[in-house]
Amino acid sequence: MKLMGCLLSVFVSISALASSSVDCQELKSEQIRLALLGSNLANVNTTRTPEGGPYRPYVVKSCSNGGCDANQDDRAPKMKYLPGHPDADENGYVAFPNIDQKSEYAEFNMTALKLKLLATQGVCGARVIVDNGTSSFALRYKGKDSDTREDIFNLNSQHHVVSWVRDNFKGVSNTTNFAYDGAATSYR
Repeated sequence: MKLMGCLLSVFVSISALASSSVDCQELKSEQIRLALLGSNLANVNTTRTPEGGPYRPYVVKSCSNGGCDANQDDRAPKMKYLPGHPDADENGYVAFPNIDQKSEYAEFNMTALKLKLLATQGVCGARVIVDNGTSSFALRYKGKDSDTREDIFNLNSQHHVVSWVRDNFKGVSNTTNFAYDGAATSYR
């Protein structure tokens, strides 16, 4: 009987470790998804990159196992007639990133809420450090399982993210401010 109890205890411990590992991977995947979506939204009006041409958004196919299957979009850019723009071609058209702001912004908000849920559950040592219920929440992550130290979200009256601050363990802080239509600006 003692042997059975011992084996059961070992099995439960192994199951808890496996579950914890899966949870940590899910947390990391969602952090990466948030970063990719945030990058797309912050660059929705970027018409010139060091590589040449407009920003190429990330297309996130799936996220699991601590990573995301994503690549940069190869679709043609959106062309807008803006003859006075410094990046206008000889016909007055400017190439903008092909980003559906509304769906990217909706997915960004859902990912932020999923991270909050995971932190509320204490997944991988993450925790909610501020939650005033309606206008903001802040999440803190453990260092060994994440490059990200904190995510801070400020919300509007419809509970959509209007600003997002991500701090890492190296002391670098990035802030992205969202207009109500999902457009974003980003700075360090």
